[in-house]
Amino acid sequence: MIADILLSAINVTELLGFAIVLALGLYGLSFLIRWLARKRTWLQRAYRYYPAFCLAVALVFLPGALVGFYSMEDFQIWLAVLLVLAFLGRDMVRDVLAGIWLRAEGALESGGRITVGGATGRIGRLFLRSFELETDDGASVRIAYGNASRKAIRRLAGQQSRAGHTFRVPVAGASRSTESVRQHILLLVLNHAFVALPAGTNAGPTVRPISVSDDRVEFEVSVRTIAPEQVLELERFVAEACRNMQ
Repeated sequence: MIADILLSAINVTELLGFAIVLALGLYGLSFLIRWLARKRTWLQRAYRYYPAFCLAVALVFLPGALVGFYSMEDFQIWLAVLLVLAFLGRDMVRDVLAGIWLRAEGALESGGRITVGGATGRIGRLFLRSFELETDDGASVRIAYGNASRKAIRRLAGQQSRAGHTFRVPVAGASRSTESVRQHILLLVLNHAFVALPAGTNAGPTVRPISVSDDRVEFEVSVRTIAPEQVLELERFVAEACRNMQ
């Protein structure tokens, strides 16, 4: 049945028939390139430009397709649509549609923090097929929209809008100055994996002394960007580190 449909399509017009054969050939070639690129890094880099190459080939046939569009039947028009999708490639169509959906849902915003595949960082620039993720270790990676987890993106986006958390840390018998202890606690909080620092110099955590005596200093720690389920772990981490200072 499929062979009959292809033969009838090829017999309708030479241009459409040739375009269908070419599209199927390019689509099959994409699978061959991906199979060959499993152990060849240079071919993996070259394959990133394959959808752009297919799109350029499609644009070459676009003038002829527009000329014959008004004389096409419905069956031929649908074949032309499938032809364009085949040129673009399944992955490109999936990534573009996923990006439109995620941005329409508000799950992707430049500057927000997300986690994808175990990597957590700040969203950088948004592209047509992918977005830039600036990880906490300073690296910058490109992630396709189709590979991003919508649940993880929405979960962290919701946590980002929370007010944060404030807790107190007592330091008994501190032999160091109050300011040095405050700086030490601030570094502990900044270096913790659960503390997210959004863009902006005034968005980080704050540490200030609220009670000072000869044998005890109590500090108030405010963290603006931490998830509620991670609060207790952060408090235990800071309290244990402060006990080791004594």
